[in-house]
Amino acid sequence: MTIIKNILWILLISLMTACVPSSKFQNLKENTDKQIKELKKENHKLKVANNELEYKVEKLNKEVIALKDDTTTLGRKFRNLQEDYDKLERLYDLQKQKDASKQDRKSKEMKNLLEELQVLKDDLLKREDSLNVLQDNLREKEERLNDLQNRLENKEDRLLQLESVLQRQDSIVAALRDKVSDALLGFEGEGLTVEQKDGKVYLSLEEKLLFESGSWQVESRGREAISKIARLLEKNTDIRVMIEGHTDDVPYRGSGKIKDNWDLSVKRATSIVRIIIDKSNVDPARLTAAGRSKYVPLAGNETAEGRRKNRRTEIILTPDLSKLFDIIGQSK
Repeated sequence: MTIIKNILWILLISLMTACVPSSKFQNLKENTDKQIKELKKENHKLKVANNELEYKVEKLNKEVIALKDDTTTLGRKFRNLQEDYDKLERLYDLQKQKDASKQDRKSKEMKNLLEELQVLKDDLLKREDSLNVLQDNLREKEERLNDLQNRLENKEDRLLQLESVLQRQDSIVAALRDKVSDALLGFEGEGLTVEQKDGKVYLSLEEKLLFESGSWQVESRGREAISKIARLLEKNTDIRVMIEGHTDDVPYRGSGKIKDNWDLSVKRATSIVRIIIDKSNVDPARLTAAGRSKYVPLAGNETAEGRRKNRRTEIILTPDLSKLFDIIGQSK
């Protein structure tokens, strides 16, 4: 557009030279030449710019072609990727369904496990409660056991004391038996026996040594034996005395104050008690008289020998057992 304007200017100038003086024309020409040069320069620049633009257009065309090729390739890749994506999405949906089903199974399994766990927990709590009860019972039993052990130890101590007392008691009884035997040494073979049993000394005197048949009056020989026993008891104040009268089963045939064997056995015992009191300073509180009649025989009453053994008077000597009873009382 600029070149056309310049040509129009030249034509306009040429028309004007026909009626313009030569000096002005010359100036005009110079100016025109100058402008033409400038126009040529400008034209040259425009050509260069045009060439550069054409180069750039060509380059851009190539880039467009390359972009089209890339776009085609990318489109193909995109379609492939889209297909892969669709496949993956389908696989994902399928996997999601499987996972959901698996999750549902796991949820059910978890629920079952939780229920089982709760059952086990409840059972464990019950067992713990039972264990606590057992532990409490065990503690109580341990306390009772400790108490029993302490009591057992105390009883063992008392048992040792008791054994010691019993040993001393046996020694005392044995010594007493020996004293009685020595005191009545001259009466051997006259129906008198001395025996130690049950922690006591049993002095048995047959009827023939003490009484006439059916009588309760003590004969002189019997009085002598009773007097020696009384002197022995007088020296041993810690001995208690039980006098028991015994008979056979033959009914009493006498008359008067005595009615039967009960009366006879008691009367004979009291007769001996009176002799001991009269012949010594023995405290009467230490003496006990009893009648056993026919009910504690030593032998059968079918024979004369058996009846003879049964007709007897027993003097039972018992040492003081207070210490022994004290120990027994402590063990209760």
